[in-house]
Amino acid sequence: MQNLHLIALAGIFGLGNMGLLHADSVDSQITESKAREAKTAKLAKLKVREFSAQELTKAGSLGSFTGDSKIFSGKVKVSAMFKANAWRAFSSGLVEFDKGARSAWHTHPAGQTLIVTEGEILTGTADGKAWLAKKGDVISCPPNIKHFHGASTDTKGVHIALTGVKDTQNVKWLELVSDEEYKEAMQKARKESN
Repeated sequence: MQNLHLIALAGIFGLGNMGLLHADSVDSQITESKAREAKTAKLAKLKVREFSAQELTKAGSLGSFTGDSKIFSGKVKVSAMFKANAWRAFSSGLVEFDKGARSAWHTHPAGQTLIVTEGEILTGTADGKAWLAKKGDVISCPPNIKHFHGASTDTKGVHIALTGVKDTQNVKWLELVSDEEYKEAMQKARKESN
């Protein structure tokens, strides 16, 4: 049972990556005191409280804003959900697009995952591909892929964005998506979904 506890600690605190846990020598090399020392060192390195101390971010406590016309077309509301911190390398926001609204072209240095919570979300990439996602669908965008996302022409769209952070940056905004690009992406996505 003690070994199982140590293996669990190793997984939670990444001790295996620190060279402190080897499958062939768990009994001889890992003791509870070494596990505690490694845990303390790892926490000190991350400069965070004990992992058992959860955080609660109240809805609306980080504020929201209307999408700036330099990076969005149409009416868009963005509400911050949580920020990246010492142990979480991504932030999150709830993004609400009115019918036909969309982001500008952009990239993410550490990628982005979108979870559609309402309506339809249209997403397109610079290589001409386009998809239409509905409630419950997940859109995964790898790092540095030029893309956009927004609502469809028929309904509003809402998604939760989980955006990776690299070197304190999470997005690089580019030019606006033209009406022509948006309509073409919508047609391709509709054709693909049939």
